[in-house]
Amino acid sequence: MSDGYELDPTTLEAVAGKLRNASTTLSGVDLGQGPPDAGNLTDLMAGVMTKLVNDTSELVAGAGAAGDQVAKARQEYLDQEQRVREDLSVD
Repeated sequence: MSDGYELDPTTLEAVAGKLRNASTTLSGVDLGQGPPDAGNLTDLMAGVMTKLVNDTSELVAGAGAAGDQVAKARQEYLDQEQRVREDLSVD
């Protein structure tokens, strides 16, 4: 059984990048020119599309925020590792 924990900063950087890229990609989705003409269902389709746009906006914000938090956690881990190295090297 090992003591403590270990994280791979490269993996954390990759995860943060993928989350941020997903956010950027989703934010660039073309939402079209409005609801399609669906005859009697046009109003219903407009409601569905509005819901999808709103949910996508939340997903964009969430993925971006998650990427930022993973990057922050990575940096905090690296900073703590450096402090420990410095403490151990003190005579």
